[in-house]
Amino acid sequence: MANSCSGNNKMQGHPCFGGNHHQNGRMHLAVAPRCNIKCGYCSRRHDCANESRPGVTSRLLTPEEAMVKVREVMASKVLGSMIKVIGIAGPGDPLANEETFETFRQVGDEFPHLIKCMSTNGLLLPEKIDLLQELGLHSLTVTINAIDPAVGAKIYSHILYQGRKLNGSQAVEMLIANQLAGLKKAAEFGMTIKVNTVLIPGVNDGQVPLIAEKVKALGAFVMNVLPLIPQADFAAHLPPTEAQLEEVRRANERIIGQFRHCRQCRADAVGCSALISKSQRSAVRPEVTIEPFRPYQVPLLLALAAKEGWKCGQWEFDFLLESFGQGCWVARHNQHVAGFVTSVKYGKSGWIGNLLVRAELRGQGLGRFLMEQAIASLDRAGTETIWLTASQAGDPFTKNLDFGPSTESPAGAGVAPFMAGICPRRARWS
Repeated sequence: MANSCSGNNKMQGHPCFGGNHHQNGRMHLAVAPRCNIKCGYCSRRHDCANESRPGVTSRLLTPEEAMVKVREVMASKVLGSMIKVIGIAGPGDPLANEETFETFRQVGDEFPHLIKCMSTNGLLLPEKIDLLQELGLHSLTVTINAIDPAVGAKIYSHILYQGRKLNGSQAVEMLIANQLAGLKKAAEFGMTIKVNTVLIPGVNDGQVPLIAEKVKALGAFVMNVLPLIPQADFAAHLPPTEAQLEEVRRANERIIGQFRHCRQCRADAVGCSALISKSQRSAVRPEVTIEPFRPYQVPLLLALAAKEGWKCGQWEFDFLLESFGQGCWVARHNQHVAGFVTSVKYGKSGWIGNLLVRAELRGQGLGRFLMEQAIASLDRAGTETIWLTASQAGDPFTKNLDFGPSTESPAGAGVAPFMAGICPRRARWS
């Protein structure tokens, strides 16, 4: 059983519970597709490169595929030291998916030092909490949007519970009862508990302090009041303004601690808030994540390249993704594509091609972040030499990354024949 001392120690590393969220990162594994309630504000129908919200993933993973991804990230020279938490947050409800428990088992066996975290609607929490305790779950997030079933019925249309579909107030009564009972048991086990509440103006404003009082009494550690993302049944509903949101959080702070750094992450998010100055952090609290880029993101990357006058074509990205997709990375800053890097392997040689960061974000470390990830990908693939071409302006940048001048022909070093006409100025030697 977890105790308060071990819980506090682990909390220091958890970015979503106040643990140095600028340097510590989390990795969400999208292994839980099925859901058992219908939230009016939830949509899991689409995904795009610039979209960052709960319920979104670019690809569902099996537990085995998830472990491959964890191994890759933990082996990364850039991300490996940052990642402190493995979380499962969807895209459905984790407790409604057996894959959740199998994934946690495998993570615990292979990476026992990583904090295991989960986000749930809480419907199945009373019957699954013992299993979560056995699996060593440390941090639990429960989304509770109402204490009054009449209010909750405006948010949830139905639940699926024990083979039955329940609607309206009857469904919400069951949901709320299970949320609170499960939360209480989790607190008794010593888990660190965060409660998420989606603020829907004109619907559940008055419920927020009531939720805070109830969950505080049951053992919750912190509360996270989130703004509504207008979509699905609430697509035409206005979200709270920043001022309204902050007013609710300040009032709630008198009852329970408030978490203000939430980015309403995707179900496949990887990374942390980093790479910017402290003054910028306090002003805008940006989120920087890095992930392999996918085919549907290519038009955005081509548009970014076109702004710089680069002549890149769809065929080039198609070739790179097919040849060495694990070496093509995209960075997102405050949920928007901020830059990318491509690399390719041929024999024992590797080549770093396009590296581009949006002009307004340069000088903050994003380029180095991407470059180091590409280098790590090539190193893991067994390359002995890594080549790139650098402009005069890029000399200081590449020298800092252990690149030096080379007079050797890349063709003679085993570089792909289609590169034979390219004469690099620089090579990195392993």
